[in-house]
Amino acid sequence: MRVFYFGMFGLAMALFTPAAVRTGLSPRAPTSPTPVPPAFKPYGAGDFPPGLAPNATASPARLDLAKCRDGFHCATYLEVAAALQALPEGQRAAQLRAWAAETNAAGIYRPGGGNETPVIILCKMLFEAPAGKIFRRALVGGPTFIGQNTQPASSPESPNAEPVYDPKNGRYPAFPDEPLAFVGDIPFEIVRGYSLGGSPEHASHYLDYCLAEMRWTSRQYAPADQKKLQAALDTLLKPPLWKRPLRPEEVASLTRQIQPPVLSSAAADSSAQSASATPSPPK
Repeated sequence: MRVFYFGMFGLAMALFTPAAVRTGLSPRAPTSPTPVPPAFKPYGAGDFPPGLAPNATASPARLDLAKCRDGFHCATYLEVAAALQALPEGQRAAQLRAWAAETNAAGIYRPGGGNETPVIILCKMLFEAPAGKIFRRALVGGPTFIGQNTQPASSPESPNAEPVYDPKNGRYPAFPDEPLAFVGDIPFEIVRGYSLGGSPEHASHYLDYCLAEMRWTSRQYAPADQKKLQAALDTLLKPPLWKRPLRPEEVASLTRQIQPPVLSSAAADSSAQSASATPSPPK
């Protein structure tokens, strides 16, 4: 009887004792894990500051990037950047993300082609560093700048023409907007190419960094006529930006950037298809 009594007593205690007491937890203890502070996660999984988060209800604007795929032309990038700035911030971010996603689907990096280079250039145009921060460069390889000393040390070229890299801040101080240099609000591409031994940073990853840690630029872009572009080029060609006189082919390269683009057949077809198949964005 004694064994039966204690057995029944134990069963009653198990049935009527609260779960929190049985497990040794306080009844007020939280049942969910302690929340962990959010950290920046690349490739679109980050938590963005107020005003920079893409608007989930906004669909990407119907803008054409095809004209940017055949080399750098000031007027083309000014046109696209101005059109993006006319959009709400969330829709602007969504459009850049859509272009970067098209790039990553291809899985390749082609300097001067595809969407990788245009999206990275647009990031350098549309973002700037907040106070106390440095806007790092995209990790796409070692740049060869226009005006850089590419000859042996014994050549008559100035040895100071080699730009100095700042590894702490991830940029070249002499060219903080690489691959661009600005004359007012007019951008010029000052990198002739990149050397790369590994995999480049995708445009989507660099865009995530810009959205999470940078802010939209205070520059306001607008289409520029030929007279304004020529005046900007004349200013760019003067010292002190260049450590040595530019060669004729380097001057010609910069001059081509203020000339209207001549689309390749592939880019022209893409642009025509986009214009015919895509309605204009709402005003």
